[in-house]
Amino acid sequence: MSDNKHEKNEPRIEHEYTSEIICPWCGIEYINSWEVETDLEDWGLQRCENCEHEFYAMRYVTVEYSTRKATYGTCLACSNANVVIETGYDMYAGKYAELCGKCKNDCIRVKRDEYIAQFRQTLTRGMEGSK
Repeated sequence: MSDNKHEKNEPRIEHEYTSEIICPWCGIEYINSWEVETDLEDWGLQRCENCEHEFYAMRYVTVEYSTRKATYGTCLACSNANVVIETGYDMYAGKYAELCGKCKNDCIRVKRDEYIAQFRQTLTRGMEGSK
């Protein structure tokens, strides 16, 4: 039996398994709860900034996975047949299609190196122009 005077005749506040921290005493919602900087799931005893009552806060993290079948075909770059081919986008290479893993990585590496060289030239020109 609880002798806590705060539990009697109070309205029901939905505070379990919510997307934000909610004070179980006054119902205030702490928006952007995910920004709380802690790696712990059990945050322990907290004090409500609104009503100043204390409560326990816990974070529950759910991990989900997804899979898909790999696509097999002929690489458009090296012509290897019956290999896993990839189609996608890379920030350096842009769009690429139907490349095997090796050719995709080579393409990205070449485009990245070109981008870095171009960036360095632009940076050097900018520094020379400011003299």
